[in-house]
Amino acid sequence: MMKKKDFFTGSVFQFFVPEIKKYAFCKFFDFRHLSEFHGLLAQVFDHFSDTVSNSIGDLRETDWLFGPRSMHKWPNLRKDAGWRSLGILSAPGDEVVPDFKGTLSRVVEDDSKIERWYAIRNLVGGEDCEYSQVQHLERIILTTSSLGLVWRTGMEYCRINGLAVEEFYNLKEPGLKNMYLQMTNVPIYKDIPRNIRGRALSNTPDNK
Repeated sequence: MMKKKDFFTGSVFQFFVPEIKKYAFCKFFDFRHLSEFHGLLAQVFDHFSDTVSNSIGDLRETDWLFGPRSMHKWPNLRKDAGWRSLGILSAPGDEVVPDFKGTLSRVVEDDSKIERWYAIRNLVGGEDCEYSQVQHLERIILTTSSLGLVWRTGMEYCRINGLAVEEFYNLKEPGLKNMYLQMTNVPIYKDIPRNIRGRALSNTPDNK
């Protein structure tokens, strides 16, 4: 079993999503030299399996399920049930730091109602921007445990497969509702043009 000291950018993990009874897969990116608080990122592959035995090779040409999430820590393979390391999968672009959107507002039903937004580049600071420049990006909200990533993965699976999320998750529970709203306030990832994925748009007439 790999230990935390062996984890770095490109580390791929398999995890179980109990609500949909599927195995899912994510890749971690370590940018903590830029931000100690938000620099550990994870992104989930758009690939699911019904069996526990899976190969990292199956993920080489796979798209992402949703944008990168800021993570509090690496998975704990001894305590986080259903998680295991699959090894390292390096790819061109691993060194590119994605942009995020930020705001001082709490999570709401409709992000477009929030007046002030920031484009966050290189995981630090933030510059004022229009909502239209960042609406396709994930909010820079710390995912405090691996469970949060599991929730978002299951909810996204429901969304892209036309399943009612509320039939799998109790959206009256605050943590689940919060994650659900974060999901519904961004487009389905495959619908985002590749040339703007992970980057805030410039404030030009063509992008308004």
